[in-house]
Amino acid sequence: MSHTPSVTSKALIVGVMAILLLIPVFLVQLVISERTDRRDQVVNDIASTWGQAQELSGPVLVIPGVRHVQRNDGSWFNQSYVSYFLPKSLQVNAQAAPELRSRSLYETAVYVADLKFQGHFDMDELAQHLANDPQLLPQKAELMFGISDMKGVKDNIQLLLDGKPRSLTPGVRSNLLDSGVSTPLDLSGRRSTLPFEITLSLRGSSRLSFIPVGENTQVQVSSSWSGPSFDGAFLPTERKVSDQGFDAAWKVLHFNRNYPQFFEGNDYHFNGSDFGVSFLVTADSYQQAMRISKYAILVIALTFMTFFFVEALLNSRVHPLQYLLVGLALGIFYILLLAFSEHTGFGIAYLLASIATIGLIGSYSLAVLRSRKLAALVAGVLALLYGYIYVILQLEDLALLMGALGLFAVLALVMYLTRRLDWYGLDNGN
Repeated sequence: MSHTPSVTSKALIVGVMAILLLIPVFLVQLVISERTDRRDQVVNDIASTWGQAQELSGPVLVIPGVRHVQRNDGSWFNQSYVSYFLPKSLQVNAQAAPELRSRSLYETAVYVADLKFQGHFDMDELAQHLANDPQLLPQKAELMFGISDMKGVKDNIQLLLDGKPRSLTPGVRSNLLDSGVSTPLDLSGRRSTLPFEITLSLRGSSRLSFIPVGENTQVQVSSSWSGPSFDGAFLPTERKVSDQGFDAAWKVLHFNRNYPQFFEGNDYHFNGSDFGVSFLVTADSYQQAMRISKYAILVIALTFMTFFFVEALLNSRVHPLQYLLVGLALGIFYILLLAFSEHTGFGIAYLLASIATIGLIGSYSLAVLRSRKLAALVAGVLALLYGYIYVILQLEDLALLMGALGLFAVLALVMYLTRRLDWYGLDNGN
């Protein structure tokens, strides 16, 4: 004589099984993380040969000095130091030509940027600082220009200083700039202004950013990239984005940043004042697959609930192992989604994985429940659920709100449909 568990016991078994099925979903998330790490490694490999994200700083005048400092024992020694003087005005114009570079299954955005830096230094203002600190040596000054990744320099960097061409050498001796180019200058006796113009062509990847060294800094960036992300300490004052590309303009005053026009040594730094644009590959299938997997418990719970109510109300019999097989089929959806998305767009991958999963579970339901209507009900619930989750995914900022409202609506519907159900009667077989 076979023993059929009570409705309460069956509900507990199904609930525990639904929770345990989160283990394979967690393993799928680990696979997604692994593929994401592999993607990031390939992207870094491409960037290391083409050019990393570029951050441009300068130009900056660096003036060394020597102080006579007395030790505790009364003896004296010479202590070297440097002071930095920033431009009075700085205008930057950048034309970035991006493209996609791929390796194996992965791709990233790289670019070639043609840049022009123009502006001037206020030498009368510098003369006042030199007068206040006579230990500075303006005849041994240097002009430095920071480039975060020198491998990306495509052609010779052209410098016009006071209207005359000057040669630049790679390397900077400064704690303020990590890498770049420099040229020696004799600033002694100079008055009025010192205009400059720097032009360069630069390869980079993912991001192009700038440091607002000018007392008044204005930056204009144009590109054919249609999916920019403006980031950093300052957002554009003007922007225009279309399918043909974008134009963005920034204006930053020296009051907007945390360092003055003239400062000594390590008193200040540029950290945290950068701004610019990131060239994002918008269709990140791994991030979307990870977000989808977080709704796994909702899909499993509602599918099991459908089978459970069909079984309890219509006297059908579904074995716990059959619940397990259905749950594993729901887990396979995420592997299919991940695998398809590496070869197709995410939308197509989601459609293919949904059709495969709904078809599999729907046909299995037909065999288990022996009813076309009930099998269609199960398939319809899954189709509605996968469609709703996809819509939530596209909403981004409203995803949490719509997900919460959806859960509330489902719970309210279940409570309404079962409000007059005699659970004790079901347990007693009535």
